[in-house]
Amino acid sequence: MPRRRRPRAKEPKKPKFKIPFLDRGRPASPFCTESRWTIQQHEPLPPFGTGYKTKHRRGEEILAQMREEQLPQSIYCLDNQPPGPEPAEDAPRLDIEVADALRPLLTCGAHVVACRILSGTIPSQSPSSSSSFSSSTATACPPPPSSSPATIVAKIFDPMYYYHNGDYDIVDLADMEYCRETAAYQHLVRQGVDGKLLPAYFGSYSLELPLTDEQKECLAEVKGEDHPLLQVPTPVRRVRLILMERVEGRPMTAQLVYGDVNGMTNEARLDVVASTLEAYARLYFHGITHGDLAPRNVFLKDESETVDDLTKCKSIAARRLRFHRFVDLGLAYVLGHPESSFPRQPTSEMRPRNPIRLFWHVFDSGAVNMYYWLPKEMRSTETFQLWMLRRWYGDTRFESVGAVPIPVKNDAAWERGEALTNETWPDTNGEDLQRCDGDGDGDGDGDEDENGHGNGNGNGNAKRGWQLPSALARAMATISGLRAISIVIKQPTCAIPDDKTVAAVCDASHTTTSRARQLDEIETQTTTTPPTPPTSKATEKDQPKGFR
Repeated sequence: MPRRRRPRAKEPKKPKFKIPFLDRGRPASPFCTESRWTIQQHEPLPPFGTGYKTKHRRGEEILAQMREEQLPQSIYCLDNQPPGPEPAEDAPRLDIEVADALRPLLTCGAHVVACRILSGTIPSQSPSSSSSFSSSTATACPPPPSSSPATIVAKIFDPMYYYHNGDYDIVDLADMEYCRETAAYQHLVRQGVDGKLLPAYFGSYSLELPLTDEQKECLAEVKGEDHPLLQVPTPVRRVRLILMERVEGRPMTAQLVYGDVNGMTNEARLDVVASTLEAYARLYFHGITHGDLAPRNVFLKDESETVDDLTKCKSIAARRLRFHRFVDLGLAYVLGHPESSFPRQPTSEMRPRNPIRLFWHVFDSGAVNMYYWLPKEMRSTETFQLWMLRRWYGDTRFESVGAVPIPVKNDAAWERGEALTNETWPDTNGEDLQRCDGDGDGDGDGDEDENGHGNGNGNGNAKRGWQLPSALARAMATISGLRAISIVIKQPTCAIPDDKTVAAVCDASHTTTSRARQLDEIETQTTTTPPTPPTSKATEKDQPKGFR
């Protein structure tokens, strides 16, 4: 007789959050056109969230209490004000007027509006001489006249208009985006690159919104008339915001929808993608990981719009779109910040990292978001990686890649001569280490870089990928001059070598002095002369159908 399984104890179900059908305390957006507000300069708390040591500032107890009480969004925001100290009485003030809404409000997140300064002084952010992560000093500069165009953009982090379904703490989310974005902008100011890769930063502020009569009634019904917010003569709700420069151009998403990208040549489209990835590499070099590399967050500018400041290029094929600015640092984090989980790029690296290294893993790095900007015949992992190799391998503007991925057979870009092709490594345990000529097919075990982020890991079959296991790669890195060569274990199944094989390779490193000197000369010649793209095109049979 079969034994009956003992039934498992059922875990208590979490209370299901029910979104109220009608929230009387949540009116239409108050940040409409021609509305005027007085804002005061505010110093945010340290950043937190993904990439930082502190993941949540308010804790999960508050989120569990919200689910248990089933509070409407308006009551939850009124009862939970943004954390942190409030601005001092003598903090600089600005009077602003909303001129236009730049991001349609669809209960999706922060407001983005264009505004003009009516009165007050805009604090000018100057780089701090110290290396500490303190706020940058602010000096007063004259405001533009009220009749000037709206060149200032306000990003308002109001949790009242975030998407609310009970799965996360919207007050904590709004505060997280505000602190992360402010920390990233302040870091770029200290680096002296403010306004180059991102909009110019004009400081962080706090805004007080008076409560409406309906909000007072709803708060009294749910929380009682003795609520602390109702005991003051003029109850207000505090909201955080930042001011920045208005960016010219249009995002990559708008170019896809309205810009007729299909009419552009393949070379022009690839130039746009290349300029974006190179800009990301420079941003990473300055200590910022964007965290949301998407077409909607990349603004482009047509550099061929005017010729001799007179004639405009009207032909789509004649346009010269290039990267202009990144926006939206709500998910960004600062490398090397006291609260960050990841260190800064090593000081030994004096140039930005090569985009080949940053974007080799197309999914983990965010390069897959450029899918629809690529020509159709290039929308595959292998083809995209090969394009990166042809574009940036040996580019002296960036740091050297380290190990070269296995090239494609009979590719003109990799014809480096017999001296490199026929190079054979010392015999270790009866196994020869030899440079692969492009027919290798093995399992690539990706490993995170020394910073532990950015271009992550992944197990998968990778033709023409990194055939060198991570443990063996670190061992071979100790041999001088071997970083420009990709090697594989000459085995039928391309199995990963054991620890004895790795140890044998390390022991044999002292016998390769003359060979290392020869390879140093080859590496120098390789890095100083960028490879030329091959003239032959890949056949349709060699083109995979999509990113895999």
